[in-house]
Amino acid sequence: MEPQYSGGMVLNPELENGLKGWTPFGDVKLEQKESEDGNKYIVASDRSGHQDSFSQKFHLEEEKLYVLSAWLQVSHGQAHIAAIFKTRTGDRPSGWVMARQGCWSMLKGGIVVDASSPVELFFQANDTTAEIWADSISLQPFTQEEWDSHQDQSIEKIRKSQVNFKVVDSQGRPLENAKISVKQIQQTFPFGNAISKFILENKAYQEWFLSRFKYTVFENEMKWYSTERGPGKVNYSQSDTMLKFAKKKNILVRGHNVLWDDPRYQPSWVKRLPRKDLPLATEKRMNSIMKHYSGQVIHWDVINENLHFSYYEERMGRNASTIFLKRAYQIDQQAIPFLNDYNTLERPSDTDATPAKYLEKIKLIREQGYHGPLGIGLESHFDTPNLPYVRASLDILASTKLPIWITELDVSHRPKQAMYLTQLIKEFHAHPAIQGIIMWGSMSTKGCWKMCFTDKNFSNLPTGNAVDNIMKVWRHEGLLGTTDAYGYFNTSLFHGDYEVKIRHTAANSSKIRQFGMDPSDKIQEAHFELHV
Repeated sequence: MEPQYSGGMVLNPELENGLKGWTPFGDVKLEQKESEDGNKYIVASDRSGHQDSFSQKFHLEEEKLYVLSAWLQVSHGQAHIAAIFKTRTGDRPSGWVMARQGCWSMLKGGIVVDASSPVELFFQANDTTAEIWADSISLQPFTQEEWDSHQDQSIEKIRKSQVNFKVVDSQGRPLENAKISVKQIQQTFPFGNAISKFILENKAYQEWFLSRFKYTVFENEMKWYSTERGPGKVNYSQSDTMLKFAKKKNILVRGHNVLWDDPRYQPSWVKRLPRKDLPLATEKRMNSIMKHYSGQVIHWDVINENLHFSYYEERMGRNASTIFLKRAYQIDQQAIPFLNDYNTLERPSDTDATPAKYLEKIKLIREQGYHGPLGIGLESHFDTPNLPYVRASLDILASTKLPIWITELDVSHRPKQAMYLTQLIKEFHAHPAIQGIIMWGSMSTKGCWKMCFTDKNFSNLPTGNAVDNIMKVWRHEGLLGTTDAYGYFNTSLFHGDYEVKIRHTAANSSKIRQFGMDPSDKIQEAHFELHV
């Protein structure tokens, strides 16, 4: 186990020099121990409080991004361990791991601070009977420029491919100074926005949405409380009309949601049901909506927010979510069943939905017998984002090899809202595990929930401009090139479908061709012949 970045700012990261750099945090006994293979590590024992551990002090700088990692183990059982920075304004959880006896588990996280200040790093575990063991601890700073550069490199590698245009004359001779213009017809990476029923009656809303997106989710119109206001009184007229609109415009739709584990969002009549009648009610709900829309949505958020809530588990048993997922896959095998929850990326302080807890939920579902397809939905309702924590959390979730979608992205109204939105979209786009991004900026007669892209007249706000600026880059708007002496123009393009136009002053015509850039294409050759 080598520490990342050789430990970065951490003094004695591999505990090779006794306890140098490390001090007790709280009422605790600290020791350096050595395994049979000679590996040295720190041990916190005789803990009386959940924060009792070991600590090291640092000075963090404003506008830098800090990546944290450590390898952790406990003396018995397992424990949900947090890495926490004690700051002037309070304790800041910055990384989580489910540590176990007998094996080392990697904690990944990170922190940003809004003012340069001293901090103290320590570790927390609620089970005070467990010793905390740690090794290879690292804290590495990055400037914003370094962070952006890594994003750009990753995007270049995973979202783009090289294309070499070659232009020759009718004799097969290279044509120098041929002009090449490239227009994107459709991008491969799924990027969309939520819509409400308001779009059906507002042409300006339609025009704004359709000029930008090919993916959507309905804000409320498929939810149980919208489609069945009384027992057996099922009405899909609104969602039917919205789906018809989407299909006519070749918009792909996520199904949101079948069941919701939050007690606040059950239909009022469901809350009044005797407990013994709930299994039949949920079965009818699943059969009704999923058969009605089978084959017409790409995903189903089968059980929403079951990391935070347990309405069905408390009434139907601990395996309720697993039962729902099994049934969902039986009904509609064309759509991927998803879990969907919030704060896994947004709030490191939310202990219910840490990446480690998300992994534990998936593990439980597999142990309870569901082994079919499964997607990880990350709602992503942000205030001020902690990008190092976001990236670390995605790395942890990516270990599952399951499809991961950002399902409800927004940033609450605040200074730098548009900048934060841009940073987040780039961060998600740069991560190889992210398969799509849906934003939560639908418009209604009352406005938006947390984030609007436009005013009531559908003129862009700064957030709308942020989205447009990103899409201009993805679409290569205005991309023009000129062939060299060998007839070549080389560039890299985002994966998608394109139209290319070739012209030359010596030719009496131009040539137009369509072609696709697929993620499997690392390099593509495109040959054009112009009659000169």
